[in-house]
Amino acid sequence: MASVSFSSQTLLDAIAREKSIFSDLQSLESFKKTSSLVLLQKCHEENALLLDNFLNLYGWPIPSQFGEDIHEAACLIALQATSLPNLQLRFLTCLHRVLKRYNIALLALEKAPYIQEAQKLFSKNYKNYILGDESLPHITLCQFYAEDGALEGILKDVKKIKAWPSVNFTGISFQKEKNTPFWWAELSVLCEASLLNFQSHIMSLLKQYKTVPLNLPENLYRPHLTLARVTSLKIKAIHEDLLTQRPFTLALGESDFFGQFVKTRY
Repeated sequence: MASVSFSSQTLLDAIAREKSIFSDLQSLESFKKTSSLVLLQKCHEENALLLDNFLNLYGWPIPSQFGEDIHEAACLIALQATSLPNLQLRFLTCLHRVLKRYNIALLALEKAPYIQEAQKLFSKNYKNYILGDESLPHITLCQFYAEDGALEGILKDVKKIKAWPSVNFTGISFQKEKNTPFWWAELSVLCEASLLNFQSHIMSLLKQYKTVPLNLPENLYRPHLTLARVTSLKIKAIHEDLLTQRPFTLALGESDFFGQFVKTRY
């Protein structure tokens, strides 16, 4: 990608000018892919406002003219969009229509304890997400968007993995969702070296393919098992057995918009 140096105002002026041309031509044909991606790169580097303008300019979904570079563009957007929840929601909704969302995770072989406890603790104050009878409790290693063509190779590599670390829970934690009244109720997982190294291996595996990772950077990986998305931090005492070590298996499956593991592919 070419290196360019623009001020914020120059970029805003360029965006306004290009938007005017878009309006006149009612098409994307006059725009070169390379210059568009350079502009996107600079928007990412400058600030989220510029990025929001860029996305408004190009519309939804991201135009097919990006071709193979759609993944690079999507990665840049996803990285910056975390600071703008509404923008992130719009972008992920769009991306979900274009690419499938997948999850490589450690899947609980014994579902009932986690589902029962989630229902007991949070059934009266959850929003959009809670473990239920059809749920597949899991510890995410990496969520990502990918085209079907890339999945075959990823599946082959995942199937070659014959061992994975055990899981040790430390308790329940709550993670605040940015700019909303909601919290994510989770079972925290002990960050042992074996688990962190394994997650890093999975991330390295995915880098060989054209995927759009949804995880935070590897050094910020925080293993957990999500129980529910809640509106209150008041809970009853948890059952002591909930923290008992139980067997998990490596799995690759499809995820929905909220990150629920909805269909096992392996």
